[in-house]
Amino acid sequence: MNTLQKLRYFLFICVLLSPTVGFASDIIPRPTRKTPQDLPLSRITPYKGTDTDATFGYNEANKRYEVNYKNGKGYVYLNLPYIKTKPGKSYKLTIWFRVTSAKYASFMNVFVRQHASLTSRGTNYGQIHREAQVILPHKNSRQPRYVYLPTLNTTEYLSTSIMIQGNPCHIEIESIRFEVQRKEKRKRIPGGMDTRMSRRKMLRILSRRKASFARVVRRPSARIQINHSIAPPICYRGTFWRPRRAMNKLISQAGIKLQTVNVRFGVLDIYKPLRVPVEWTGHRTYDFSASDKRIELALRADPKIHLIVKLALAPDPDWGKRHPSEVAMSENGKLAVCRMFHNYDYRDKTAPILKENAEWYCPSTFSQVFQRDMKHAIKAWFQHIKKKPYYKAIVGIFLGGGDDGQWGMWDRKGTANLSDYSPAGKTAFRLWLKKKYKTLSAFQQAWNTNTTFDEASIPSVQTRLGLQKNYYHPIDDRPAIDYFHFQSDETSRLVGMYAKHVKQLAGKPIIVGSYYEDGLYGRLNNHWRTRKRHTTPYVDLYVSPLDYGFYRKPGWAGGYSMMVNTLLMHKKQPFLELDLRTNVSSYVNDAYDYFTIGSLRNEKDFHSVHRREVGMAHVLGMGIWYHALGGGSFYTDYAQRGLKESVKIAKWALKHNRRRMKPDVVVLVDEPSSAFSPRWIHGHSQFAATSVIRSALWTSGVPFDVYSMEDLPKKGFPDYKVYIFLNSTYVTRATRKYIDSQLKRKNKTLVWFSGAGYIDERGMSLDNAEGLTGFTLQYDKTIHVLNIEAMPNTLQHFGALSPWQGAAMPSIIGPKFSILDDQATALGKFSTGGEIAIALKSFKDWTSVYIAKPGGMGPDLMHSIAKHAGAKTLAPPGNLIASNGSMIVAHGVIGGTQTLNIPPRSTVTNLITGQIVPQQSSTITIQLQSKETQLYGIVPNTKNEQQQRRKQLREQMTHRELLILREKRIERRQQWR
Repeated sequence: MNTLQKLRYFLFICVLLSPTVGFASDIIPRPTRKTPQDLPLSRITPYKGTDTDATFGYNEANKRYEVNYKNGKGYVYLNLPYIKTKPGKSYKLTIWFRVTSAKYASFMNVFVRQHASLTSRGTNYGQIHREAQVILPHKNSRQPRYVYLPTLNTTEYLSTSIMIQGNPCHIEIESIRFEVQRKEKRKRIPGGMDTRMSRRKMLRILSRRKASFARVVRRPSARIQINHSIAPPICYRGTFWRPRRAMNKLISQAGIKLQTVNVRFGVLDIYKPLRVPVEWTGHRTYDFSASDKRIELALRADPKIHLIVKLALAPDPDWGKRHPSEVAMSENGKLAVCRMFHNYDYRDKTAPILKENAEWYCPSTFSQVFQRDMKHAIKAWFQHIKKKPYYKAIVGIFLGGGDDGQWGMWDRKGTANLSDYSPAGKTAFRLWLKKKYKTLSAFQQAWNTNTTFDEASIPSVQTRLGLQKNYYHPIDDRPAIDYFHFQSDETSRLVGMYAKHVKQLAGKPIIVGSYYEDGLYGRLNNHWRTRKRHTTPYVDLYVSPLDYGFYRKPGWAGGYSMMVNTLLMHKKQPFLELDLRTNVSSYVNDAYDYFTIGSLRNEKDFHSVHRREVGMAHVLGMGIWYHALGGGSFYTDYAQRGLKESVKIAKWALKHNRRRMKPDVVVLVDEPSSAFSPRWIHGHSQFAATSVIRSALWTSGVPFDVYSMEDLPKKGFPDYKVYIFLNSTYVTRATRKYIDSQLKRKNKTLVWFSGAGYIDERGMSLDNAEGLTGFTLQYDKTIHVLNIEAMPNTLQHFGALSPWQGAAMPSIIGPKFSILDDQATALGKFSTGGEIAIALKSFKDWTSVYIAKPGGMGPDLMHSIAKHAGAKTLAPPGNLIASNGSMIVAHGVIGGTQTLNIPPRSTVTNLITGQIVPQQSSTITIQLQSKETQLYGIVPNTKNEQQQRRKQLREQMTHRELLILREKRIERRQQWR
């Protein structure tokens, strides 16, 4: 039995052996369209793990089923009665529960099993449907869980189980309803088109306007300059599929004067089975009337706005038919097919059938033919547009390509259809190998082969999945590692190539941008090695979307998908895309709306999330990129008020927002290490380590920076007290030498996660890991569920850790590293096996912390590590608190009274209300409600204000009190430096 089979066996047996109830007397009648079935909560059958301390039962008084999960060990299962179904029907399960109390990383898992008959009780039929959910720690909040379940043609019964695990929580289940799934109506997008002036009037105003230009001013940090003024870093991208309802005038009236217009070279932005006009009509033939019309529509709404043109770098509809060998291809030779702007299918090239006006072939990202044709199309468009009067309003170009327009690979159809095995893809890979290895002998030695460059092949899907492996060996698995690096390197190079082409054609200074995610986002396999995007001089700004779905909802930490400090270090301007869906956005169904998109259907939720993201963008040094992808999101009144508020804050920030506080903690994302993680386990080893842990980082109450590991040895890299290496499995000998000589000194604290340092250029060994981390370790290659429990300890600051340690993701799996070191202080152990999983070890000049689980650090543990190292903190863990010394963002996760540390000699203003906040020395105290956002601006006092303040204090305080206050000020001033 191989590793993957063992994993599947373990996970499915865990579910299959959970108790089920299936007696005939306990059957719930079949729901119909007219009669949904509400499951009686009194008939729930509970079960708990052997080490679990929990109470549960039906409360007759309030008609709820209560679960008090106390110790964070094991689990609680709630088994529901069987429900009769009609074979082949689709059903919807809705659970409403109220949270009385919960901690970070409390989980609910819902399992639905299909059964062919009652005799199959205890076994499942077909696929188990599992939905995992983080229980948000909002006291007295109602939270839903929606499950949509299509049944098989022979399914007669469904059984449902609810599993509670993770950190302690107390929940009350209010209702459980089964109903036939209906086609939930898509809500119409209200609101009319922008009122626009005539074309003649627009041209007359435009004729009096000077030609605009833009650049990114790179000192002291990246900022956008339009003409000769620094512009507020706010841009709006309208609905690309409804240009007449792009809301250009409405957005302009809110004060946002930098807007985008979408130009389709090809069919990237198809929305419905009706081909919208495209500019690229055939082989080197173009019709730019559609783009002219789009630009004119925007300028007729307001001829004074500045435009960034978003170029959709896709081919004409028949390009793939003319160049079948240049189309992205699966290993078995099938061609990639797109619908809308996503990879939709893979089709046999011997019978290529495309739905007319709806589908098209995806060009290989690496096709030199496509790159040549695309550059020709861009050149033709510039030759056309520069002759138009409205070119003077264009200040930038935004490049979109690949899957979703965000430069993803055409890989949406599962691992069986990994790309790109096309002739074009193979040629590009071989050229990349020649550039990397330079000589044939170096290549053959690295690959341990006698083949030539021209004979090198792309590793098979099975090799890329690495089903038998925990890690790739740096020598034995070099082809798989190289191909992983190739995809990211080439994608980054192409973005820079197109950007250079655009700047050469523009004829004036313009800014060029692109979508961008990196290893902190952790989802896109060709966005894991992005150094070339950091260093290219031709791309000025990058846009990354706020995470969609449940995690952007009020009362959570959001999700930021780029290493912001690395981009700022390389003088790039990062933007945070806010595609905020409101009560007037398009709608699919409840589950999609709540869990996939994270819609904000009322004013309170919108302002909570919008203020959180606006504040975070300014604190982190990002711009704000509004996007109305879901239709008329900003037609609603409360969204318009939010936009005006955002512009007001941006103007304040231009005047006052500076980085006046440098964090003492740095988080390092190691993109090269990701290539050593086989794809089958990538979601646990890398995604959990970098992406899922973000919520723990941001609710720790600790300010921190995020950099790429590749920036660490560079000149000018800031000095910190705590270095957190999220995923540094592969560490070169040169980097080890730098860490040993430069970081293991001055009482610094280094934090390592599972497998840190296990691999170097020569191979894999426990000696590698022990030499880097300073711990004596043990390694079990068997795949385990890596749940960690905190242990009692006597260390200061570590006494009250949450029982469950780790990111908000249940059941992370992987090989098990554990700590066998008598000189270390144990802080946590594995739930299964009891081996030491978290420990701290003090050396003469430095401290080492080892966490043997990817993403295995909760917010309280990070806060404790920072306090132990003497690093700056802003507030206790629990809520999202962020600051750069000029602004403070406070977003309520658990809520409560918060005492926030601020720079000394400052005036603090509530940026929403404009009120000055009373302060005590270097702190302010606020009352923060769950799901509420508060924003504060901090302005250093002038000398006159400081003298007046001292005079007031002398009049109010005794001499001894003044001396104590002076000592505290000196201490605080040293801390904030």
